[in-house]
Amino acid sequence: MYKYIIEGKKAVIFDLDGTIVDTRPLYVRAFNEVTKKITGEKSQLNSLVTPGTSTEDNWKNILRSPQGEKIKKIPLKELINDLHITFVSLIKKSDIEPRMGFWSLIYELKKEKNFKICLATNAVKSVATQVMIKTNIDGVFDISIFGDEVQRKKPNPEIYIKVIKQLKMLPERILLFEDSLAGVSAGAAAGLDMVVVWDEIISKLEFPGNVIDFISDFNSLPGNLDKNYLDLYKEEVAKGSK
Repeated sequence: MYKYIIEGKKAVIFDLDGTIVDTRPLYVRAFNEVTKKITGEKSQLNSLVTPGTSTEDNWKNILRSPQGEKIKKIPLKELINDLHITFVSLIKKSDIEPRMGFWSLIYELKKEKNFKICLATNAVKSVATQVMIKTNIDGVFDISIFGDEVQRKKPNPEIYIKVIKQLKMLPERILLFEDSLAGVSAGAAAGLDMVVVWDEIISKLEFPGNVIDFISDFNSLPGNLDKNYLDLYKEEVAKGSK
């Protein structure tokens, strides 16, 4: 049913947070805990933390808000460092796992179809590595690029352009799995076809570029990458004519 997703492709790039693993609740919780530690007051920063955006940019957004008034005296670098420490601590105590179907999809793409499997995340390496270790995906990727290995993070396309260059492939030979507007914007600017792991909150119409499909997890993909709906229809017609 999903042959159209990988037709003509030889490599796949995955974003990490929100795409492979739903870390958003822990990420928001980390912002709330750091803010409470500084102000002594309970914070609800959910609406100010944008998925796919770097920790630095999220803090800048918070600092511009009324809730950021009481933490403006804290240097931005210190806020970022405290957030990373808190987030990693929460990750280590959590029971997070890759989204359903991820392992079966990886096996089919990597072992059966000989695809290159890549990771490109805005998260800095020290933080992303802890998420990868916790979810046992640290040995999966042929290429991994982290947010502190580029000058400009998503929505800038630099990180995806860097992966494309390392793969030595044309963009049209690569499929990107993303979840956020920032990540999809970066992928679109890099010329990639994309599948969005969709949270059903942001309208599908807001996602730019060539989004091939929207999925809630990876569970429907494994075992269904060799046929399209037309192929299935033809098979059913052939069966009916016998």
